[in-house]
Amino acid sequence: MGLFALITLLVVLTGAVLLARGLKNFMPGDKRLFQDMQQLKEEMQEWKPDLVPVSSEELDAFSLNQVQRSVRKRFGKTAKGVFTTIYHEPILAYTYKEYSGPGQKAILYAETGEKSYSYIKDKNGVRIAAGQRQLGTLKEDGTLYSPNGSKPVAKLGQPANRLLPVRTADRELGSLVDPPETTDDALGQRAFQFVPNDLAEEEKDVFLALATLELVHRTLRS
Repeated sequence: MGLFALITLLVVLTGAVLLARGLKNFMPGDKRLFQDMQQLKEEMQEWKPDLVPVSSEELDAFSLNQVQRSVRKRFGKTAKGVFTTIYHEPILAYTYKEYSGPGQKAILYAETGEKSYSYIKDKNGVRIAAGQRQLGTLKEDGTLYSPNGSKPVAKLGQPANRLLPVRTADRELGSLVDPPETTDDALGQRAFQFVPNDLAEEEKDVFLALATLELVHRTLRS
């Protein structure tokens, strides 16, 4: 085989491999999404033992600082990282995968010291679970609806004074703080304000689930 023919063959094979990888990430079905979610879960296991439990004190100390952060943009965006407290303790780890194509599909998996949060995004919204419990579907208007879609559970309010509130029908669960202008300023910047000390377990799940999704979205935009 001549040199030119060999080079041509290598180029064709490389193109075929890249095309196969691209098609693999193009508009996957639910079965593939759940398989990939399991893979994301496995990726988190190396970080999970170091994560501190999310008590009310640790929730107050949750910061915008991240370690182990990486964002890649090839055949769909991927990202991962670990949020820390203002005392530099790892408190929440996440990994994210976005798919090519018009379906707007993506998955996100996050872990704290005691609970996992999983997200599946498609054209109908973002399905969110805390552990084995389905919290519901988050729509484009920032409203989280119950798993059967019958009633609103919580809502991301309108930003005001550099704060983004998370509310239920009964009360405000807390607010996310706008990110600082530079990454260095995030080291000592608390992520949340006005989080009540008496959050019930279900309220904490809802707040952390919505807050985590927003924090990861900000990471992807930065």
